[in-house]
Amino acid sequence: MAHLATFEDANRWLDESKILFDDATDADDEATEADSIVRAMLFDVFGDLVNDWDGSDDPPPTDPTPPVVRTIAGLLMASYRYAKVYSEETVDASSYAQALENRAMALIMGIKDGSIELGDTTITSGVAWSRDDFWPNDLTTDDNDDPIRFATMEKEF
Repeated sequence: MAHLATFEDANRWLDESKILFDDATDADDEATEADSIVRAMLFDVFGDLVNDWDGSDDPPPTDPTPPVVRTIAGLLMASYRYAKVYSEETVDASSYAQALENRAMALIMGIKDGSIELGDTTITSGVAWSRDDFWPNDLTTDDNDDPIRFATMEKEF
């Protein structure tokens, strides 16, 4: 499975004069960690659809990954790299790394509470629902194969 974000996505959040990901292999640990967190946190909203996101640069439908999800994964990747590199210089947590992680988490929470939309991405449940999946429906009958009407305009409650 490909990662949600590329190393270039993460490099947008890093200072090129100090620290960058060299290539996809260099970013693999941080990308794997970011992927697992983003997919886990958005699974309750989007279900198995999160497993279809692959972070490629291809346009939909080849890459169904919403741009905001790529941004979130890139923020987390940059945060993890920044924290790892600068952890040797200070015992305190990096405020910049923490700010990147906080921004990513705020975006995730915005998606979960509906205040942030995924943009032009069409979200489908992946389930082909039909009237047979709901009961009662127009096909519900009694033992004599007569339709069962649970409510009609004439019925009073």
